[in-house]
Amino acid sequence: MLARNSEVDGAVSSVVSLEKQFNRWFHYPIVFLNDQPWDEHFVDSLTSVASGTVQFAVIPNNTDMWGFPDSVDPEEAREHIVAQVIKGIKYGGLETYHHMCRFNAGRFFDHEALQQYKWYWRVEPGVRFTCAIN
Repeated sequence: MLARNSEVDGAVSSVVSLEKQFNRWFHYPIVFLNDQPWDEHFVDSLTSVASGTVQFAVIPNNTDMWGFPDSVDPEEAREHIVAQVIKGIKYGGLETYHHMCRFNAGRFFDHEALQQYKWYWRVEPGVRFTCAIN
């Protein structure tokens, strides 16, 4: 799960729902990724609701994983980000949102914490599973 420390409540609700509808039978591990170091409250809260092992990893803040790739002029990109605010595009003005979208679209599976897995299921903070998944 890609999450921020501030999304602890949404992350807990997602894991509680996932556990209730699926993982209580399988105890699969859960990997949490963040572009900032994890705070103790997040770690303690999520560790207490997961039935499997839990790993908390940080995304390296470099152009390979997070940030602008070498092929993009950061200043020009920031100008376009500002233009998105003017156009009223939701989240358009948040540079970190652009980095997150790029990460989710193509770099998520490259993270070192996921290399031991053949398959993964990406879950977002604040989702709810309404029926058993088996």
